[in-house]
Amino acid sequence: MGRFNGNNSQSTLEQFIERGNFSFNAYGPGLDAPYPQPIKDFNYAERILYGRINKAHDVIFLKKTNLVQIANQSPEGSILRAANFVAEAFSNFVSSFQTEANRGRLDEKDPYIYNIVPTRAYIDSKVLYEEYILSLRNVFIRNFLTKKRRENIINFDSFLKLFFQYIFETAETLPISKTAFIASHIAGPLVSGLCIEIANLDASDDSVKEKFINSPNFEYYKLIARNNGFSIDKQVPWRLIADIASTPMLRVASRYGAPTENKILNILFSRAGGDDLIQIKRMAVDFYNHLVSLEPSMVVPSSLNYSRSCGVQTITRDSMTLEELVTNYNQIFWIDNYINLRYVEQKKPVSEGALIQLKKESADLLQASSPLLAVYHINNTIKTFDNFQGSYARRVLDRQNFENDENLQPTY
Repeated sequence: MGRFNGNNSQSTLEQFIERGNFSFNAYGPGLDAPYPQPIKDFNYAERILYGRINKAHDVIFLKKTNLVQIANQSPEGSILRAANFVAEAFSNFVSSFQTEANRGRLDEKDPYIYNIVPTRAYIDSKVLYEEYILSLRNVFIRNFLTKKRRENIINFDSFLKLFFQYIFETAETLPISKTAFIASHIAGPLVSGLCIEIANLDASDDSVKEKFINSPNFEYYKLIARNNGFSIDKQVPWRLIADIASTPMLRVASRYGAPTENKILNILFSRAGGDDLIQIKRMAVDFYNHLVSLEPSMVVPSSLNYSRSCGVQTITRDSMTLEELVTNYNQIFWIDNYINLRYVEQKKPVSEGALIQLKKESADLLQASSPLLAVYHINNTIKTFDNFQGSYARRVLDRQNFENDENLQPTY
């Protein structure tokens, strides 16, 4: 048995001990290395959101015009893409590795790190989000809509009350808006376009990671990654992540009009949130129409006029179009509910009084300008990630609770 044995089949306590063992001991102190180590823990603090938020903590996504195909791919696999400058830096990384191999400095029997081939890279957050919303719709239809709740849905108006109840309850633990989804663990780091993996291995098994780290060419792998502007994910060592603050990576990025870290994040990426409102409207229409397709009519008890006898009546549910929704429900209605949703998704980072003020300001912006500016104003106000599980501030609070045997919650 190896030194590191953490895996997802263990109990919570066993995992806690084993994950800590790997985190503290897998790579050693690195004090004797002749160069700074490129290994970084992307499961720690705000680094969890690396490549998915900018310096102002706005949620961002890579513009698709800046995606290119990665070279040196296996002909049997699907086409892999990454940000243009990342793909070029990776090509340089592979060339450097091949040069070292040609010089006889690498062990050709290394099962992981010799013939470098990308195995995973950019994942389209739009596709992921659409698949995710379908799964939420299935839970809504199959589990949330009990028989009693279904009987209360006679039209779209009565449906909306249950729809908002569902998404607000769900948002306590799972994202609903696309903005929250991009920043969630469900989307993950590959949506950034800054990551390229070179092995198909199980990152939940520490013994697998141990074998990769102990492979003969790992030291060269670290050195060549660093020299080409890549960090190595501490928890997924076969994952290379562009270090957009490093000189080698900025040298490549400058050829794409982004010579600084901020310019990479502000020029090559776009701010999320612009389509949040329309996505939630589409979600409401889609959820409702799916219910209508499954149950176009319903039989409910009814009291006959001027009679004590009771009978039944059949109610037909009419479908809804997005155009009808836009006509029947004004933007203030959707903005108010969007604020409520983001308030829950961001772990309630403002007070109730501030929330009321935010609704007033957003309504004023709607009247004076556009829904987009209102959405950006909302997210500017409640975009903090300080209270997210894993953030530095939350880790400090958790440590204080543990040491003092308390259960203090974040203050807002």
